[in-house]
Amino acid sequence: MEDFHRRLVESLGEAVLVVDTEGCIHYANPAAERLLGLQGPERKGKRLKDLVYREDLQILEGMLTFQSGQGVCREGLVRLQNREGTLFHARVRVADLRGSTPLGGFLVEMCDVDEMVMVRRELERREEELREFRAIVESANYGVAIADLDGYLLYVNPYFAAVHGYRPRDLMGKNLLVLHRPERREEILDINRRLLAEGSYSNLEVWHAHRDGSEFPMLMNAVVIRDEEQNPLYMAATAVDIRERKRWEEEREAYRCRLEEMVEERTRGLAEAIRKLQEEVEERSRVEEELRLRNLELDGFARSVAHDLRGSVSVIDGFARSALSAMEEGDRELASECMRMTVEAAKRMERYIERLLAYARAGHRAGTAEEARLDLVVQEVVDTLKPDIKRLEAEVEIVGPLPAVLADHVLAYQVLYNLMSNALKFCPAEREPRVELGCRLEGERAVLWVRDNGIGISPEDRESIFQPFTRVGEHPSLGLGIGLATVKRAVDNWGGELWVESTPGEGSTFFFTVPLA
Repeated sequence: MEDFHRRLVESLGEAVLVVDTEGCIHYANPAAERLLGLQGPERKGKRLKDLVYREDLQILEGMLTFQSGQGVCREGLVRLQNREGTLFHARVRVADLRGSTPLGGFLVEMCDVDEMVMVRRELERREEELREFRAIVESANYGVAIADLDGYLLYVNPYFAAVHGYRPRDLMGKNLLVLHRPERREEILDINRRLLAEGSYSNLEVWHAHRDGSEFPMLMNAVVIRDEEQNPLYMAATAVDIRERKRWEEEREAYRCRLEEMVEERTRGLAEAIRKLQEEVEERSRVEEELRLRNLELDGFARSVAHDLRGSVSVIDGFARSALSAMEEGDRELASECMRMTVEAAKRMERYIERLLAYARAGHRAGTAEEARLDLVVQEVVDTLKPDIKRLEAEVEIVGPLPAVLADHVLAYQVLYNLMSNALKFCPAEREPRVELGCRLEGERAVLWVRDNGIGISPEDRESIFQPFTRVGEHPSLGLGIGLATVKRAVDNWGGELWVESTPGEGSTFFFTVPLA
């Protein structure tokens, strides 16, 4: 029977020792020899406490009472040291053999639980981390949610549930699609597909649905939780309700827009003020320049009038005195001739005054926008000049349409009369005068011209001919020098343009524009 028990003990996979009351090892089965690294001769005199880590001796002594001889039967966890000096955890069970065997002492059973202890400690560590995680996320002011790969919720913290109008337990096992409106289903599924493909996303604005049906934005960050082989296990996300931030952003945007409007209004106001000031400055400059030119014109006008009137008065005075002397001497024929010459001089003075008045009227009929028929104006001018045309045997040709225009009839007459009169007047005596009055339409205006075959105008005189009291050339019928100035003032009056093209010795063409009616 004893041999049977020995074979049974030696076949056990667990280490078994027999120690005396002093703790000396008397027997170790093969499993114990392997566990502790003991060979037959080495275990002689070996004490059990020599194999126990010194910090765990109190645990062993709590199970064995070697000195008192009082044995106990108990179990404990101690750290042992093998022959290589490696520490490992072992579960030790002690049975009291005193009184049941001649040797007495204790039966010690040992089992290597080092791996199990490591696993348990790892579990304890993870449980502690989980408790800390729960403590943090349960009180967090942001949402935390964990779902499986199909989107079914495994965990939500109170914030995440409350912001959607639920309690955490209401959402457990529900698919996260319940937190979004049906029309956003494909959008949410696409977000999750991209999360699984890319492994994470951050700062993504996602619209969620409250239990009451209202929709609100949340800023989300998510990550895929994987195992050691990098296989995906769960989807975890944090979410923050950004309704207040969105409202603040909208208010800020509205404030920014309002500020821009205010700046734009102020800028427009400033620009308008600057524009008006610039217009006033320009208008003042224009008025000052116009006044300067008018003063120059007036000065020239006064000198010309004084000179010409003095000459006319002198002629009249001379002929009158001659007529008076002839009458006193009884020479009626001479007196009659002198009186005729006096009348002619008076008529020339009257024509001179009429031309001065026409020039003045050309600059003082501003603001008129009457409709004038060019066919009637041209006919009136031709009728007026008919005696000169007949006397000079001139050829006058009218070319193109003669439409209605926006111009004062009197001014239009003055322009055409002066141009055609000059065309007849400034023609060499050896030529038969040819005058062409033409018109063509350009958009909303008419372009008229008067072309002659006269003496022409030299290039250096073309700018000055439109100045009042300016005479160029040496033609015997130069007149007052205000005919073309009258034309210029009239054309300016209705906002038209005036220019001349000329070849000295061959003739000139005067062009001007007038708005169509």
